[in-house]
Amino acid sequence: ELIVPSNYFGDAGVAAIATALGANAQSRLQGLFLKGTHAGERAGRALMQMAEHNTSLTKIDLRGNGDIDIETRQALQRVCEQRRGRPITLYID
Repeated sequence: ELIVPSNYFGDAGVAAIATALGANAQSRLQGLFLKGTHAGERAGRALMQMAEHNTSLTKIDLRGNGDIDIETRQALQRVCEQRRGRPITLYID
C-alpha cells in the first residue's frame, strides 16, 4: 500500500503517481491512499487511466480532494466499478 495522506502533491504530483502506476504492469500495489493531497481534475483523469490498466489495485482513497470536479468523480467511480477482474473500491467525498 502507498499511504501518503495530507501531503501537498497537488494535481500534477498525484497525476504523476497515477501515471507511474499505470505504466508499471508488474505493480503489486493494492491500496492507494491519497487523502488530502490536493488532487484535481488532471489527477482524476490520470487515475482513471491507471485504474483501467493496473490489475492489482483494490482501493483508492481520494477523500479531502475538493478540486476534483463532480463529472470527473463520477467517471472515476464508473471506471473503478466496471474494471475487468476485480472492481476498485473508491473512497471519495
